[in-house]
Amino acid sequence: MRNEAIYSENYKGLTINIYLDEDAQNPFDDWDCEPPLAVYSDRSISEYSVGYGNVSHVPTLTREQIKTNTRAICSILNAKSLLDAADRSNEIYSYSAVEQINYVLGRHVADLYESERLDVLCDLYNMAGMPAVCSDVRGCSQGDWAKVLAVATPEFQEACGNGADFDWIPSLKMSIQLFEDWAFGNVYGYEVLDADGENIDSCWGFFGDYDAPYSALSEARSAADGHIENARKDRLEQVKTWIKNRVPLQYRLTA
Repeated sequence: MRNEAIYSENYKGLTINIYLDEDAQNPFDDWDCEPPLAVYSDRSISEYSVGYGNVSHVPTLTREQIKTNTRAICSILNAKSLLDAADRSNEIYSYSAVEQINYVLGRHVADLYESERLDVLCDLYNMAGMPAVCSDVRGCSQGDWAKVLAVATPEFQEACGNGADFDWIPSLKMSIQLFEDWAFGNVYGYEVLDADGENIDSCWGFFGDYDAPYSALSEARSAADGHIENARKDRLEQVKTWIKNRVPLQYRLTA
């Protein structure tokens, strides 16, 4: 049995009802081209869109990436000695040292509380040349909270057909917003009813606030406008047919 509408309105003689979509698809399992996510909630980390990579793992940094980001790496590791060594010579950038630094970073992240990992991983992915965003998401109910890391891995970039020159950050932020809407039930559907209460159109799976632009409500109004316009055209064609066939006016008015 469907829940009661959360919003209803009379629109040009038609009724629009908006409902929560309680069977909404998971975009990160059921859709293509959503980035891999690592999500911290309920004291654990879960992953989504893992076909494009497992982003709860520490990325491997190249020699040049370590050289470019030495100070940031030192800040993560709280290792001033590493920075001092970098200032004295290039030995820290030898291939054996690079391997050791990657190992230490991996151990460091593994030793962090899970609640701290995603922010550090976000920094490391950006250092590794993979655009990444980490932010908190919240729902309407108290306790609805999670931290989400989204990464434009090479596999994800290839699947989307956009390269490294594409500005991935706004796209990743939108994907995190999409996760928030899905995770906390901000997904809607609509139905449009005629004057007799008959369903003339319905659609489900609108993510985001139901009254935002291009939302469930705006699409329902567009569907209602389309129905009204089609009915007007049908009526006009009927009138033309009556005129062509010389149907008396009294019969037209009762039809």
